[in-house]
Amino acid sequence: MSHDHQHLLTPAEQWKQDTDPLIEKLLHSGDRSLHGKDSLGWLFHIVGRLQSCRYDRIDLAHIISTFLMQADDLFTSIRFNFQECLISLLLLKYAPA
Repeated sequence: MSHDHQHLLTPAEQWKQDTDPLIEKLLHSGDRSLHGKDSLGWLFHIVGRLQSCRYDRIDLAHIISTFLMQADDLFTSIRFNFQECLISLLLLKYAPA
């Protein structure tokens, strides 16, 4: 809990207080080993590098591969949802009343 006993923090405020220093550290870190190990940590790290214009070709390659994986995941999800929609429509049309 907070060191200030007069003002108890909500869980959201406590979470922010506990995690903000870690996020700031990740934004300013030079740790390239996060890619492939800690996705959220890597995202914060790369955001910091992009904001400060300290990125290079390896960062861009990782960003591109991440975007391609996300696009593939979205496409797969859309295809599955479309398939489920078609099945439901066919059931509605041909199922007995």
